[in-house]
Amino acid sequence: MTIIYLSIANIIISIISIVVLGFLYFENKNRVHGLSLWILSHFLFLLGFLFDISRVVIYEWIAILMSNPLQCVSFLVLYISFGKFLEKPVKLKVPLFVFGIYMLGLIYFTLFNDDLAGRQVFLFIYGLYINLTIAYFLIKNSTKVMGKTIGFTSLVLFLSATISAIGLGLLIVSPSSNSYLDNHPKDIVTLVSFIMIIILLTYSQIMLVSARLLDNVLVSERKFSLVFENSQLPILITKLPYGVIHTTNASFERLVGYTNKELIGKTTTELNMWDDPDIRQKLINDLRRDSTLKDTEVVFRTKDHRKLICLISSSFINMQNEDLIISDIHDVTDSVNLREDLKHLATHDHLTGLANRSLFYDRFEQAKAMASRRDYQLSIILMDMDKLKDINDLYGHIIGDKALVHLSNQINSVLRKMDTFARFGGDEFCIILNEMTNLEGTLFVIKRIQEVLLQPMIIDEISIPVTVSMGISLYPQDGLTINELIKKADKAMYHVKSNHRNDYKFYSDLEKTDEPKK
Repeated sequence: MTIIYLSIANIIISIISIVVLGFLYFENKNRVHGLSLWILSHFLFLLGFLFDISRVVIYEWIAILMSNPLQCVSFLVLYISFGKFLEKPVKLKVPLFVFGIYMLGLIYFTLFNDDLAGRQVFLFIYGLYINLTIAYFLIKNSTKVMGKTIGFTSLVLFLSATISAIGLGLLIVSPSSNSYLDNHPKDIVTLVSFIMIIILLTYSQIMLVSARLLDNVLVSERKFSLVFENSQLPILITKLPYGVIHTTNASFERLVGYTNKELIGKTTTELNMWDDPDIRQKLINDLRRDSTLKDTEVVFRTKDHRKLICLISSSFINMQNEDLIISDIHDVTDSVNLREDLKHLATHDHLTGLANRSLFYDRFEQAKAMASRRDYQLSIILMDMDKLKDINDLYGHIIGDKALVHLSNQINSVLRKMDTFARFGGDEFCIILNEMTNLEGTLFVIKRIQEVLLQPMIIDEISIPVTVSMGISLYPQDGLTINELIKKADKAMYHVKSNHRNDYKFYSDLEKTDEPKK
């Protein structure tokens, strides 16, 4: 009965191993490969023992032809499972060939020549071979992190191979002819050894899973470190809740001009890296609300006080049980400056830098909307520089251009920031005076323009007298559209140019008098 009890003990131990490995599988099936094959291997070994013990109720030859092959196949599956686990290819040609030889011997010494010693010789040879093969495979593919655990597993397999070798030696010295159920000491020792091997193997597999998870973490950290350090995109990682800098990569250090030692342990506020310190808190509030930031434009200051326009993208991460914010930063200073330059070229006169006709029309619509809401009026002043052709003919176009620039600067100096001053082309300029409540305000600006133009204009040591003729229309009295208002202002200005120039005229006064207002 001892053999029966030990077989039952093997069954119980195998079931416990399957349950333990089952828990490992469900917790780590997406992170560790080969666990399902481990379970299958133990399950096949369990079936083998079930057939072993079933020989008391079924034909012995059936039990033998079922139990022994199942236990041998379980080691083949174990071999394949370690290949999956270590993500290395296994060579199956020789193991399958050896298994085939074993099956032939098993069938012969069971069906044609019922000989227990013959069966055991083939079983011990196969056990010796397959255990050494698996142990060699593990040692060959060992990693630094998993070395000790793989070494322990290999030792368990060497122990199993040693048991097979001892059994084989005893058979050679003293062949056995007893039945499996005769409680022979050798069979009892073999079953006890199997129990020990199953326990040690299961323990080693648990340790292997832990080592694999640690190895995965270390590999992930190495990959992250390689990507982090070699990324051309500046990356900043800060600790919550105070924003202390945890780490940065070399690209970020090059961007802001600080060394790693100068950055670690400081906050970006302490380093005065924000052009607008309030933006930092706004970004944090947005990040807490949305959990992520995507391409938000900010302005950073470098160590040498340069301003950088950057797009920042941020998100929360947890690293080594610390709550962190990881931010990647893209310097777009050059592209933004180019965009602004192109926008300026599209909306401003290239000679004087004043608004062009397109921007002037856009500004009028904005001013018109504001005037309608607040019950203001607008004044449109259209002006021509008098005798520009004579200046060009006498002094050349370069002097003429400089005179236009000088004129625009003089007039611009007396206008408010809310007003719009534009050059329409040639010697023609136009002004929008915003938020005018009466004619006195418009007259004050006109008088200031005339006064500033009385100052002598000296260009390349040449004194050039400059005057302008102006026509004025009012919104909404004289029209509601910019084209209508410019047309009427032009009519008033033409009246001035036809009458001595260097004066101004309101469109509303045209019907009152034909004489220019002095």
